[in-house]
Amino acid sequence: MSELWFYHLTRSRMEQVLPMLVERALAHGWRVAIRVDEAAMVTRVDDLLWQAAPPERFLPHGLALAANAAAHPVVIGQGDVAVNQPDYLIALGGAAVAPEDCAALRRAVLLFDGQDEVALNAARAHWRAFVEAGISLQYWSQESGTWQMARQHPQP
Repeated sequence: MSELWFYHLTRSRMEQVLPMLVERALAHGWRVAIRVDEAAMVTRVDDLLWQAAPPERFLPHGLALAANAAAHPVVIGQGDVAVNQPDYLIALGGAAVAPEDCAALRRAVLLFDGQDEVALNAARAHWRAFVEAGISLQYWSQESGTWQMARQHPQP
């Protein structure tokens, strides 16, 4: 069953958290799709993943619109980014996730900036929509200084 995890960025920046999430997903053997909301963000994330890790921990990736996108373990793009048949979807910068996106995934992740009121409201709307859709949810916070699951639905 797929699930959606919310990462509320209050202490770390997306540039710190995204490479960690990608690296962990690849360690599980999962294929990853990163969905962004604007074209400039595609370039920003591409550059970030090239520079994120030392060469021995390279994060292999490509762009969703590239001719060979299906072969990449990680793709970055806008809209439909399922070209590599991902197990794991990461939505950034206001990119939306719909319950139907989760059908073929092991997990979707919504990273949102805790200092941005628009992003907070969008995350709350996502939570409500996914509760109604019956998708398993986890809310991760770093208020304590480390990442901790602060809430989940349904409750165990």
